[in-house]
Amino acid sequence: MGLGKTITVLALVVADRTAELEEEEGSRALGQGAEEDDCADLIRGLENLNLASSSSSPPPLDYFKTHRSQGPTLIVCPLSVLQNWRKQIQTHTNDRLKVLVFHGPMRTKDPELLKEQDIVLSTYPVLASEFSRQARGEQASVLHSFQWRRVVLDEGHVICNPKAKQSRAVLQLNAERRWVVTGTPLQNKLDDLYSLFAFLQIYPFKGFDIHRVLQDFEWFRCLISDPARSKVASRREQGLSIVRSILGTYCLRRSKTQKIGGKPILQLPKKQEIVRHLELSEEEQEIYDALFQSGKAMLRTYIKEGTVMSHYTKILERLVRLRQLCCHKQLLPATELNPSNLSASDIAEECCVCLEPIERAVITKCAHIFCKGCLAREGGEEGVYMSTKLKAILSEIEQLRETAPGDKVVIFSQFTSFLDIIESSLVPGTFAKLDGRLTRAKRDHVIESFQNDQQLQILLISMKAGGTGLNLVVANHVFITDLWWNSAVEKQASSSSPPCTLLHSFAMDRVYRLGQTKDVRVVKFVITGTIEERILELQHKKEQLIAGAMSVSSKGELQRVRTQDLNFLFR
Repeated sequence: MGLGKTITVLALVVADRTAELEEEEGSRALGQGAEEDDCADLIRGLENLNLASSSSSPPPLDYFKTHRSQGPTLIVCPLSVLQNWRKQIQTHTNDRLKVLVFHGPMRTKDPELLKEQDIVLSTYPVLASEFSRQARGEQASVLHSFQWRRVVLDEGHVICNPKAKQSRAVLQLNAERRWVVTGTPLQNKLDDLYSLFAFLQIYPFKGFDIHRVLQDFEWFRCLISDPARSKVASRREQGLSIVRSILGTYCLRRSKTQKIGGKPILQLPKKQEIVRHLELSEEEQEIYDALFQSGKAMLRTYIKEGTVMSHYTKILERLVRLRQLCCHKQLLPATELNPSNLSASDIAEECCVCLEPIERAVITKCAHIFCKGCLAREGGEEGVYMSTKLKAILSEIEQLRETAPGDKVVIFSQFTSFLDIIESSLVPGTFAKLDGRLTRAKRDHVIESFQNDQQLQILLISMKAGGTGLNLVVANHVFITDLWWNSAVEKQASSSSPPCTLLHSFAMDRVYRLGQTKDVRVVKFVITGTIEERILELQHKKEQLIAGAMSVSSKGELQRVRTQDLNFLFR
């Protein structure tokens, strides 16, 4: 993460060896000298990308255009980074490679047009859509209609569920060469690796139709997952040793601290991570305690009845409410607030100004509720309730303006409604906001404006919309306003979200990455004595789980760990 994967992939494309060279080296045993060849190819490719070279040999891109093998490279990536790929290719190749963005309702249906390209860019949802139409017999998928020279999966861990449509669509692609680019090949459990192995066609896990895929998945579990979670040490080691052997052969791992020839592969400035511990106000604490005790009693009842799993969603909802309250009480429905702290008007269904049903409620310091628009028109924005965390965030921003007026900050939150509250407290014209409600064009405009407009010092980003793929090195401060809890065993079958610790790491790496020239400061805002502190501890446990390549797969074990996590959070 943040190691320049875009440039690395471009280097591989430009350094593509001719068919003759491949035939000469075709007899080399698999894995022999793999890392040395990898480094040599990358170095050659990176040198080729240096268009200012004064060598007397033909310009590298001209050579590439003359000698490239039949078939373009398909790069599949998240929507959030689609245009960044396009821009990076233009920047590093002087726009001399033919690139087609395969996206949108007007995308081409002509496979011959794709064959003329050097690189085709598309997204996982588009690939899934094309595949679904073909499966229904509506029209042939142009992306699946011919042999690609190379397919590269950016953030390839999103195909971790082999039953998902996008995973099946990816596995159906025809390609000579296959690459997966990800910082998290193993997210939560060993089963996550199966789809990656199947895509890379690692024997024997390389099914092409859904029936073969599911059969191979069961074989994967029998060979790897089941032994790895065994209580018998020798059997557990058997499963893990197979994984280590496969990853050691096929995985080219790079880290920011790695060295080659005694020198770091990446020179980055310093990064400082700070946890700001905050205390709730007396009023906030009273509401929090009532919600927490209610949730704790609810959990105890379900445990006693043996119905935790059937009420799991209800318990998670209470956890979300507690996390929201740690940010701002306005995030909670009025009916969730402790009536002992509020006047009758607090739970009114009508706005005190327009006398209509409340839209986008705002709670003032005096504990009245208004429509946000009505409050703004009445000139009452200065009366918006200032929660403990909101005060701390605004204080940090003010301190930055005084001590480092030229620095920019990226503020992450899971709750878009909390970003709305922060937005209402900022000076207009000094910030931009990016969340899942924006179209691709608007997203690109927001990112470009933040990168180029010196007046925009703050970027508000929802964790899901901007946690991966974005390049925001123009900023050197990161604020993480709320802690993400997505337990390793909570992940639903169709979800592709990384666990909490990885999402936070992804968020930091939007700023702390290749191209950053300033020291980076990361601030996490944590409310002491609340569920947020326990989430920090739980995050550490999940890190250890992933680092140890542990697997939680069986239904009984899944339920046990889920209950343990809930007990820990409500202790």
